[in-house]
Amino acid sequence: MHAKGKNTDVSCVGISFGIERIFSIVKVRKSDAEIKANRTQVCVISPGDTIEDSLLEDRMRIAAELWDAGISAEFAYKIKPHKQAQFDTCDSAIIPWAVIIGKDKLSQGNAKIKIMAQNVEEEKGGVTVSRSDMIAELKQRLQIN
Repeated sequence: MHAKGKNTDVSCVGISFGIERIFSIVKVRKSDAEIKANRTQVCVISPGDTIEDSLLEDRMRIAAELWDAGISAEFAYKIKPHKQAQFDTCDSAIIPWAVIIGKDKLSQGNAKIKIMAQNVEEEKGGVTVSRSDMIAELKQRLQIN
């Protein structure tokens, strides 16, 4: 190395593992559930396009019910989150299940449970369940006692 006209040797030692390559190999060998970055099992989603349809309080209430039942859940903290952004969160965080609510479903006492991690043909659009049965249905699907 040359500094101010002087010839100075600097010894260096380095190593590189290629973390991206290691991660891609691990991902091929392991299932998504085994390399999941977080423990969230359910995302509470409201696909409404207006502030009135965003149902923030309802999303919070349902998430709290899930937490009380021992189910790890999250929801978008924005008042009016974009529908696609909520679904993208499920994909990027590898959240396997979603509880989808809307004004109509809530007024009827229902919610929709949708598997997000896999493309299950018979449940592609999700399954509508009674709100009173939602926790039991999720526990059964998540295999939680």
